[in-house]
Amino acid sequence: MKNIELKVQVKNFSDIVPILKRIAARPAGLISQKDTYFNCPGGRMKIREINNRRYELIYYRRPDIQGSKISNCQIIKMDKKMVSELKKIFRKLWGEKAVIIKNRRLWLLGKTRIHLDQVKGLGNYIELETVFNNDDHRKAMVEHRRIISVLRLRGNKKIKESYSDL
Repeated sequence: MKNIELKVQVKNFSDIVPILKRIAARPAGLISQKDTYFNCPGGRMKIREINNRRYELIYYRRPDIQGSKISNCQIIKMDKKMVSELKKIFRKLWGEKAVIIKNRRLWLLGKTRIHLDQVKGLGNYIELETVFNNDDHRKAMVEHRRIISVLRLRGNKKIKESYSDL
């Protein structure tokens, strides 16, 4: 999967939610996530635990640049039994880098996932992920830029790193 990603720091979400409603973004729920990152060479590897019910192994590569960037991601769904065993293996292979706990309010607009993240110990962030195929990169970029503009995110501090690096 490929997406165009942007992460910005915000004080709160009070100005953003009314805009999301006005532009007909659809609320898609509250998600509690625990991401365990490992010191993986050649990219980032994490095990994500979602609402203590769903589990994913996620590997992704993207440049650490400020502003919007392209992310290449692979996601494998797992069952709960696999989580602890894979964590043990990855800790032995690479070591654990960080555990990130966040509450995420998810909104959807077009091909863009808008995350309103409250990250434990780090603060509040808005993350945009505009999904695309190789043949619709330009269209996705137009949508991504339009959402940045409508949400008035240009003046916010852009984060180049993963939450695990912060």
